[in-house]
Amino acid sequence: MRFAKAIEGFDGPPHDFVDVVEFPDALVVTLADGAGSAGDALAAVVLECVSRFAAAERTHDAVSTLASADQPDTGGESTAVTVEFRADGLRGASVGDSEAWLVRERDFVDLTEHQRRKPLLGSGEAVPVAFSHPSSEGTLVVGSDGLFKYAGPDRICEIARGPNLDAAADKLIDLVRLRNGKLQDDVAVVLCRV
Repeated sequence: MRFAKAIEGFDGPPHDFVDVVEFPDALVVTLADGAGSAGDALAAVVLECVSRFAAAERTHDAVSTLASADQPDTGGESTAVTVEFRADGLRGASVGDSEAWLVRERDFVDLTEHQRRKPLLGSGEAVPVAFSHPSSEGTLVVGSDGLFKYAGPDRICEIARGPNLDAAADKLIDLVRLRNGKLQDDVAVVLCRV
């Protein structure tokens, strides 16, 4: 399995974070987009919870893992998407407005279409929503709202289908870049392919 990731802040260090835990037969991809003054701290908690759980259990109960990161005492909030990506399918959970798509040859599946955008992790009331798909054929695209809010699905899919994942990750960030070279929001993206 191959993956590539790219992150860029719109005005300084990004508040979007990604982590990929590699196993011989799977990748566990997590993206967290911190919100508020302490959002970075909570996003780090999300990544730590998923990484610790994935390493210890080797199975990925994504809903429970994200729920364990819903800690209101950090003072910040965060979106989160976590996906267990295997050759025979994928499953995960999400909350907020970061997304995960499976981009196939002719279309795409929005895996996170039923997620709850609010309340976010850190509120103590977040409701992570599970998703699954029986096939991983195509390219998994996990991204923050800085990608999905400012780029159309046709262009995202066209770039994600490219042969070079590293180049595609960079092109997705460039896709939402303004003419002056700046971004409108932090952007994080992870691409995975069998």
